[in-house]
Amino acid sequence: MRGKLKEIETRVFSKLNLSAQQKSAIKSLDEKTAKSIAALRPAPKAGQQPTRPTEAQMDKMRAITKGRQDGLMKILNTKQQAQYKSLMEAEMKNLRDERMKQRGPNSKGGSKPK
Repeated sequence: MRGKLKEIETRVFSKLNLSAQQKSAIKSLDEKTAKSIAALRPAPKAGQQPTRPTEAQMDKMRAITKGRQDGLMKILNTKQQAQYKSLMEAEMKNLRDERMKQRGPNSKGGSKPK
């Protein structure tokens, strides 16, 4: 997980009162996930742009991401799972709202002008 989503999840984790053992397990899970995803897409050769992933690669990435999510739920206790889901839902709504504001009302998916 990279960029804005990683920032969001880090913020959410900071509110879950994770134990040191949980933090370590999540770090290991993230490293394993990153390696699995990186293995699907070879690095571009010098001077070349990375290629877009194929549909098969995207399917595999989705499966890896789902596996990470399932693994995360096994690390968190029941209360933390509920908090995580609620906080992530709110954060993702804020992110979507922020992106819609940046795009403006005439962009695809935005509200229609009056």
